[in-house]
Amino acid sequence: MALSLPVKFKPATPIRGIRKKSAAEIRGNTSHILLLEDLPNRKRGEFLCGAPINNKLAHEWFNINSRYQAKTVTCQRCLAAAKRLK
Repeated sequence: MALSLPVKFKPATPIRGIRKKSAAEIRGNTSHILLLEDLPNRKRGEFLCGAPINNKLAHEWFNINSRYQAKTVTCQRCLAAAKRLK
């Protein structure tokens, strides 16, 4: 199923932390819809479902400004919210 939203977005996983020795990110298991533009009830950089962003700096580096992209969206709340926005 191809997602279509009225704003730019990309699939992304939340960053749970950063490893001390290698500075590699520790990612969560669930892929969300990351908004790249504002919506009336959500801002750019937030997940569509409202999932919390624990480490804002790591989120900015590894999700918003990175070319890395999760392959699919697995968050059921994000998928339900995307259907409501169509």
